[in-house]
Formats: sequence, C-alpha cells, structure tokens
Amino acid sequence: MKLNSRTRGLFLTILGLSLVIGTFSWIILERVLALAGVALNLEVGPVGFDVGVIAFSIQVNPGTILGVAPGLLIFKGL
Repeated sequence: MKLNSRTRGLFLTILGLSLVIGTFSWIILERVLALAGVALNLEVGPVGFDVGVIAFSIQVNPGTILGVAPGLLIFKGL
C-alpha cells in the first residue's frame, strides 16, 4: 500500500502498534534472560518533552527500533 493522505491514519496506527509490541517483546526477552542469569539492559530514556502543562516520555529500547521493520512490512503488504 502506498502512503498518501487517505492511508496516513492506518500507517500511523500500524507503526504505533508495532513500536509498542516491539518494546514489550524486548522487555519480556530481558526478563527471560534475567531468569537465566544473563544481565542485559540496553534501555535509553526516558525520552520526551515537558511543557509544564503536559508531559510525554517513553522508554526506548532496541525492541522499539526493531518493531518498526515488521510494521513497515505489514503496511506495504496491505
């Protein structure tokens, strides 16, 4: 599917969901490895902004970045 004004909402939804799934998958992987005795923590963050009235921040890990690729592939395949 091509990205245009009509498909922008779908693209952002798929991208957002893939970022969240990638983030949670990485957290689960870290916890499984911690149970196996391997300490792995590659988080960066919190990354965000604070303008006094509203604040937004997110913990970024490699799963967040790796989640983009499947999201883009899913969008292209539609």
